[in-house]
Amino acid sequence: MSSLDLRAVRQDVEQALKRFILDRKYDVAGIHVTAPLRALRAFLDGPGKRIRPLFARAGWHTVRDDPDPRLLDLAVGLELFHSYVLIHDDVIDRSDVRRDRPTLHRLIAPDDDWAAVSTAILLGDLCEAWSAELLGGLGAAALEQVHQMREDVLIGQLLDLCGAAEPFEVIHYKTTQYTVHRPLRIGAAMAGADDDVLAACTAYAEPLGEAFQLLDDLEDVIPSRHPRTRVGDLREGKPTVVLKLAIELATPSQRDQLMHLVGDRHLDDDGLRTAQKLIAETGAVSEVRQMIVTRRRQALDVLTDAPFHGTGVEALNVLTDLALPGVSTW
Repeated sequence: MSSLDLRAVRQDVEQALKRFILDRKYDVAGIHVTAPLRALRAFLDGPGKRIRPLFARAGWHTVRDDPDPRLLDLAVGLELFHSYVLIHDDVIDRSDVRRDRPTLHRLIAPDDDWAAVSTAILLGDLCEAWSAELLGGLGAAALEQVHQMREDVLIGQLLDLCGAAEPFEVIHYKTTQYTVHRPLRIGAAMAGADDDVLAACTAYAEPLGEAFQLLDDLEDVIPSRHPRTRVGDLREGKPTVVLKLAIELATPSQRDQLMHLVGDRHLDDDGLRTAQKLIAETGAVSEVRQMIVTRRRQALDVLTDAPFHGTGVEALNVLTDLALPGVSTW
């Protein structure tokens, strides 16, 4: 069994992504799109785990060990697709900050300038077009998974916007499918995976994808000396699993206080800390942490008997904890 150097894979993805963006030429139009493209490059240069390309690469290695030049096209295509989703998601959520950095429309203009928002939407569309260009040559089996990933994300966004869907339904479409499941299956399908391998990919990815989103949701409700600077799920009133569970477990007094605080986009830091403290007191944080631990274990258990090449199993064991930092010590 050969070993896959995930750090080297990530570095290769970073370099390939930069080369792709720098190689885009627009002739006469170039002078007019220089500033927007500069903002897009700054956005793409932000820190990231490149988790989707890594899962796609692990998917390839569930079937075979030899690398393929098209894997870099797959990696860059997935990152561009991810950027498209993030850019549009930030516009939809009216977010000013993502991971302590300005969102793309705020990089373009710091105020509520509709031209900047419109430019960000078009740049997101451009990322999606570039992604389609790169992902279109991976073979019919992989392309089927790509098409499904695109549909899943849009369905997830619609469910998130309507606000009436169950939180796990939103997680299924908006996070699990395009963060873990589809990248893993795209890589496996590209390598010629049979139905048993694809089924094992799904069995691993479903619980891990849920755990990934649950952990992200927890970041917004765990009290901190430095509250997150973006609007956040609590200020937005997003019906996450942890918030829904907190409402269900709360006493009448706690519920009244939470309903007063949650959903106020102008909630100050003291109010945010109060809401976080109330949620923790309901026991919701502890329950969601246990959900994450349980799903991590379910994903790892699949790897024990999965019909994967050893390199793929090794990579997925590492990626499990990369996707869920710190959870192994809970």
